[in-house]
Amino acid sequence: MLRWCWPFMSRSVTGTNRGQEMALLIWPSLILVAGYGYMVTFSPGQTGWYPGYALALLLGGFWGVHLVLRVTRHGGDEYFLPIAATLTSLGLIFLFRLDPGLAYRQIIWTVMGLLVLIVITAGFRDYQRLEQYPYFFLSLGLFFLIITVLLGTRIGGAKSWLTLGSFRMQPVEAVKVLMVMYLAGYLSDRRELLLQGAGRLSWGPLLAAVALAVFLLVLQRDLGSAMILLITFLAMLYLATGKLRFCMAGGALFSLGAVIAYMIFPYLRTRIAVWINPWADYNGAGYQVVQALITLGSGGIIGTGLGLGYSQVIPAVATDFIFATMGEEMGLMGSLGIILLYLLFALRGFCAALRAPEEQGVLLAGGLTVLCTFQALIIMAGVCKLLPLTGVTLPFVSYGGSSLIISYLLLALLLNVSAAGREAGL
Repeated sequence: MLRWCWPFMSRSVTGTNRGQEMALLIWPSLILVAGYGYMVTFSPGQTGWYPGYALALLLGGFWGVHLVLRVTRHGGDEYFLPIAATLTSLGLIFLFRLDPGLAYRQIIWTVMGLLVLIVITAGFRDYQRLEQYPYFFLSLGLFFLIITVLLGTRIGGAKSWLTLGSFRMQPVEAVKVLMVMYLAGYLSDRRELLLQGAGRLSWGPLLAAVALAVFLLVLQRDLGSAMILLITFLAMLYLATGKLRFCMAGGALFSLGAVIAYMIFPYLRTRIAVWINPWADYNGAGYQVVQALITLGSGGIIGTGLGLGYSQVIPAVATDFIFATMGEEMGLMGSLGIILLYLLFALRGFCAALRAPEEQGVLLAGGLTVLCTFQALIIMAGVCKLLPLTGVTLPFVSYGGSSLIISYLLLALLLNVSAAGREAGL
């Protein structure tokens, strides 16, 4: 199965290849340097920043992480960091085009995310120890969800934010990773019992935990995150058991739950109606989707060029609809390039899962890979009207501190799993 990773596998699976990582980091560096001219020309200057400082922070952050990985002889996959850096750099360029103030704040979030990555890869490389406490991760994730339901702030239709003064965070981004860590620990520990008739008692806590988490997300009206969590659970269940019938049963229950939710929640019926025909309410609920379609269509094959689009008319364009801006100004070719980066990220993530030395690593890397790439898929598909719009962020790209920091936490865990596989000679 490792042949499927070729030609994107490193030349040595047992050692580090940070030299290749260094060569690949040139691409996001060039993107940032090319965007520097745009920052100097179009940044209004009232943010209190000098664009040169922003450029230095970003370049120093990405190359600093590379240096730490090299010095510590970290064996993690050499493609992960360049892919994430390229996506983040592209997202920052378009954020500067849309709102320089948000872009400068995103730089701070990027640096914080890179610091989290350094801490995890340098100080917590033994992910197996973390996986010994699945119920701790489950309890923490459910606590965040319950607090959000009780005390959360409703923004954009979903009650998924916690507000403390001027500071806001979206706990669900952390909850998704916590649930993957819980599932990796629980499924690896109970795998044999789940496959046996005597394992019926083991199914109860597992299904109850996932059902409760999904229910709390539905109460927040965060249907996108609920779908992502459920699909990730089904994927991890298949990785753990190899039984497709379990996934089919889970899919059937999901379909039943979706029908019931459609009948109970009016906002869900409205969202489905908008997906089917957004033009019926062009100036109301369908406005965002219609504008996104017009924006994507105006980009053509090669795009209108940076700064020559009109996607700023879309509400929440810096978060939910930044892919529409990219599609307009980079065209179909640029959009396919973004999709290709996520596909390459998925390929490297599954390669890390295949090389993991034990069951926990397989489940952790597989679950995190599905979590990240499926989230990217459904938001890009929602913008293109291939799926109902879910309102989740585009990992590594969209504006948002919670999303960006957790994305780099996810990246650090994948690096650690891939390093463990190489150290084991797999």
